[in-house]
Amino acid sequence: MRHLRAIVLVLVLMVAFISGCLSTTGPAQGTSNALESSSSTSYQTPGEQTGNETSSMTVAIGTTEINGTFSGYLTAPSNVFNEARRLLEEMNATLYSFRINVVGENLNASITLYALKLVPPFVPGDFNLTINGRPLNGTVFVAYADGIPVTIETGKGLTTTSQLTVKPEQVFDVEGTWDAQRLNGLNGSVILRNKCLELKVFVRKPGDYVFEVFHNGTEISSGGLEVD
Repeated sequence: MRHLRAIVLVLVLMVAFISGCLSTTGPAQGTSNALESSSSTSYQTPGEQTGNETSSMTVAIGTTEINGTFSGYLTAPSNVFNEARRLLEEMNATLYSFRINVVGENLNASITLYALKLVPPFVPGDFNLTINGRPLNGTVFVAYADGIPVTIETGKGLTTTSQLTVKPEQVFDVEGTWDAQRLNGLNGSVILRNKCLELKVFVRKPGDYVFEVFHNGTEISSGGLEVD
């Protein structure tokens, strides 16, 4: 009888020991799940930050009306906006015009070409500025128009283009008149000068002319006139 009680007691102790081990395993698994969840959350945070940075790059562009030498609505990257605005509003601009009259029997035709000299108050260091296709690295001559494209590019790959008008501080006009027969024989010749600029005529055929404005051998603007 005593042996039977001893066997029963051993069995009860074994069951209790096994039950305790099982209950200990449960919390350990729960702790492992909690760590895995925390690791997943911290991994997603950099992804959200990257998304915010991309969004800020997309909206980092400003537009406002400017009124100086250049006027109109300027669009530019926000990090260089104030510098670009001051540069364009304080630019020194001089306009040169060439009026060519071609006459003959029952003939009276004319064309006017323009060139714009731009002297910046400073050379930008944080962005590149291009005016009507020509980079602004100092004094530059560009073709003149009622609306001039101004492109701003930063090192971060942001590029904006605005159509602006120019109010020149000085205007220098020159004019000349030629008989068509005489002009036909002046192919490649300089026919007018305006300060540091030269106007050349190129004859494609009698009565069909191309006029080009040059500064130090570089073409600034051009236009064609056909009188036949």
